[in-house]
Amino acid sequence: MSEAGSVPNLAVRNDLDLFDAPATLGVVFPKLVNSWALDAIEPRPGGGARPAVTRAEALLAAIAVAEEWESPAVGLGREVRLQHEGLTAAALVHDDTVIHLTAFEQDE
Repeated sequence: MSEAGSVPNLAVRNDLDLFDAPATLGVVFPKLVNSWALDAIEPRPGGGARPAVTRAEALLAAIAVAEEWESPAVGLGREVRLQHEGLTAAALVHDDTVIHLTAFEQDE
């Protein structure tokens, strides 16, 4: 390890998952952990470095100004897709509440 909490050559992503309640997270948490683990073992140039705070701020700013479009969800609610330079995101919304939002920094 090059520094505490850092493992060289592992993927460092600037992704985001937000949930409306702890119970919602609890339902999907095992699948998320598996997904994150698979992403983490993908080698990337410069891997191992923690993302800068400015990258997280840029991701949140892109979400705020992203182009969005909606479609009915498979179950209840609606699916909202967001797209902006360097960002892809989607949210499940029901009764005007965001149940789950996931956002990904796109590789350039």
